[in-house]
Amino acid sequence: MDKGSIPELIKEILKTNPRGMTVAEIAKNIGMNAQSTGRHLDVLAAAGHVDVRTFGRSKVYYLSQRLPIMAMMNLSPNIILVLDNELRIVNLNQKFLDFTKVKRGDILNKCLEDISFPLEFSPDITPFAARALKGNRSQIEAHYNLGPNRLYFIIKFIPNILDNGEKGVTMIFEDITERKKIEEERSFLAAIVESSEDAIIGKTLDGIVTSWNKSAERIYGYMAGEMIGRNVSVLVPPDRPNEIPDILRRIKQGERVKHYETERVRKDRKRVLVSITVSPIFNGDSRVLGASTIAYDVTERKQAKRPSGKKR
Repeated sequence: MDKGSIPELIKEILKTNPRGMTVAEIAKNIGMNAQSTGRHLDVLAAAGHVDVRTFGRSKVYYLSQRLPIMAMMNLSPNIILVLDNELRIVNLNQKFLDFTKVKRGDILNKCLEDISFPLEFSPDITPFAARALKGNRSQIEAHYNLGPNRLYFIIKFIPNILDNGEKGVTMIFEDITERKKIEEERSFLAAIVESSEDAIIGKTLDGIVTSWNKSAERIYGYMAGEMIGRNVSVLVPPDRPNEIPDILRRIKQGERVKHYETERVRKDRKRVLVSITVSPIFNGDSRVLGASTIAYDVTERKQAKRPSGKKR
């Protein structure tokens, strides 16, 4: 009997015996000793093709009622490849075919190194697949060059056992291109904020500081580590107790406070004249999550406008 057909034969026998069968019963039906039959059943159970229940000293095997592996692979939003112990492609999902524009028959049983798909990745993914055959599970981030475009993936290399009992590798490719674009945009915006000549401060609707750029450090004298987590009211002069609550009340209503000139108190207790613009920060549902303040020092400008000899 062809060794590769034994698992399929076992599944066919279990299909006609929904109440389950013992190893001895299955072995008798396929004409094989119980020990060898048990090894095939262990492989089928590990692959999710059969379920097993224990009754005393006996194990009873059933055809699995779980979703077939191929169906699960095709439901996945990720590209999935299954390789044998010689890194030949023995299974793949529809997502792979859609991505590569190849036909299933043209790619099955081809060695991973013999197709162009892995060559487009950096770093090279083949060595990681080879290591997975030795039991080394790993995960990497790699980019794929698709013409002038670059796509980014998280690739998982998972050692597994195939239906024939041989070692194999499952490779799962999760497309993170959009996530990378968002991260790059955030990094770019963060760089703009950090390099701005204006003090840019993020805070919650309760006034707790969540971000504090270099210019805020320069204007107010507090380092970011000193202010993040503290209430922004520490900057407000004692004679203006209602200023921050009033601004935050307007922010909660979705209003924007533009070019509001006021005084703030530096760490060294000196007062500084600033012009501030406070804007609400919205989430995707248009709900106000916090506030962003942009402030610039107008002390010198105001002093220059004062009549000569006039004191504060």
